[in-house]
Amino acid sequence: GRRKDVINKLSSFKKLRPDLRFYTTIAYPEHSEVFEPHLDIRPFSGYAGKATREKTRAAGREFWIYSGASGYGKDALGDRFYRGIWARTLQLDGALDWAYISMGTPSQPFNDLIEESHRDNFTCWVFPGDDGPIPSPGWEGLREGIEDWRYICRLEKLIAKADSSNVPQLKILADEARNMLDNVFNDVDNSPIAHKKETVVNRERDKAPFNDPTFYQPFRRQMADYILRMKKEIPQ
Repeated sequence: GRRKDVINKLSSFKKLRPDLRFYTTIAYPEHSEVFEPHLDIRPFSGYAGKATREKTRAAGREFWIYSGASGYGKDALGDRFYRGIWARTLQLDGALDWAYISMGTPSQPFNDLIEESHRDNFTCWVFPGDDGPIPSPGWEGLREGIEDWRYICRLEKLIAKADSSNVPQLKILADEARNMLDNVFNDVDNSPIAHKKETVVNRERDKAPFNDPTFYQPFRRQMADYILRMKKEIPQ
């Protein structure tokens, strides 16, 4: 039926434009193979975990996540975790977000498309304002999470550089920084979800230390401190 039609169309598109990469969002890991061999990218919702990543890597596909388990602008702390520490522990190739905009109710342009939705009609990260866009708390959370990821990547690159260095103090700092990062990453459980009503992202965001708003800034300051100290030890 419909699945066969979609696969046939995907096959035709791939033949017409072999230079393009194709993807569709995938809600549940058990559906990962449904459009093979026509998808180049698999963007999963927050239901993705380590097993999903390994299966996607084995298939030679890119491993992405999308905003299926996010707070849609309402949960700044969750959005920060989702786009920072969580994204790093899953070793993603990419990430994307989506939101609904309803054209059926002009007086409520940001109402959910589905009247029965349980998302409290708040499914956008940025809203229009008289003087320009108005970001939601979640939008700022996403920005902070991406910035956390950048700090992590920068520090990990310096650690890798230190591993091949002969500077004793640089190696000591690298070991300390590596242990600091590992202590954080080891607190993230990437095992599959127990049932479909649960999302891996929310499960991890709701436990310590990631549910504590005071955790994130000291964590970033630690990374920044190691980055600056290690850069001073790198031979010019």
